[in-house]
Amino acid sequence: MKERAEKWLNSDIRADVRKMSEWLKKRKVAIMTTFGWSVAIALVIIVHYMLVYMEHPEVSGETVVIYTAVEKWSPRILPLGYLIILGASLMAGALLVDFGNVLFGWITSFFLSSFIALVGAFIFVWFVLGVGQSPVLSAFGGLAIEVVLQLVFMNVFRMVFPIIPIACLLTSFVGALIRAQIHPTAGG
Repeated sequence: MKERAEKWLNSDIRADVRKMSEWLKKRKVAIMTTFGWSVAIALVIIVHYMLVYMEHPEVSGETVVIYTAVEKWSPRILPLGYLIILGASLMAGALLVDFGNVLFGWITSFFLSSFIALVGAFIFVWFVLGVGQSPVLSAFGGLAIEVVLQLVFMNVFRMVFPIIPIACLLTSFVGALIRAQIHPTAGG
C-alpha cells in the first residue's frame, strides 16, 4: 500500500489530467445532453411547484401550507409541462443514440433532476414563501430545516413519481430509435 502511495505521489500529474481531458472530450455530448435534460425536467418541476402558490394565494398567506392532501392546493405538473419534459427526453434520446448511453443518461438525469428540483423547491419554500422566518420554526433550529425539506421532498416525489421517470425512459428510447432510423451510422 505504501509503495502505491509513493508511486502515485511521484507520478506526473499531467498524464492524469491529460487522460481526464481526453475522457471528457470523448463524452462531452453525452454529459452536456444529460445535464441539459436534467435541468429542463427540474425547471418544469420547480415552475409547476411555484404555480400552486401563485394560483392560490390563500395557501401562501400568513400561514404557509407546505404540504396538504387537498387536491387543488397540491403541486402538480400541467399538460404543457409534460410536453416540455417529453420533448426534452425525445431530444436527449436522439442525441445520446446508443441505448447504453440513453439508459445511463436517464438514470443520471432522474437523480440529478430530482436533486435540482428538491433544492429549488426548498429554496422557494424557505426563502420566497418565508417559512424560514417563521417564529414557530425558528425555535426548532436545524430540525425545522429537516421538517421543511421532508415535506418539500414529499411534494416533489408526488409530482414526479412514477409518471415522469417512465415517460422519460420510454420517450428517450423512442428518440434514440427515431435517430437510428434516420441516421443509422450515428452513435457508437
